[in-house]
Amino acid sequence: MSPHHRRALTLSIGLAALLYLSVVLFADRDAVLAALRRVGSPVLVAIFALSLLNYLLRFWRWQRYIAA
Repeated sequence: MSPHHRRALTLSIGLAALLYLSVVLFADRDAVLAALRRVGSPVLVAIFALSLLNYLLRFWRWQRYIAA
């Protein structure tokens, strides 16, 4: 992965994390945190991993379209 793409990926992940944090802070914080606790850490990690995999596959597919 080129430095430019790595920087873009890092920026995207950071912005997504900031969006999640802002939702927790400005929404009903206690209700959001209670729902996250009910889901559990392993499930949250799996959700974030699948989301990241989705973006990586989109990136890969887009690169293939551009190269063709």
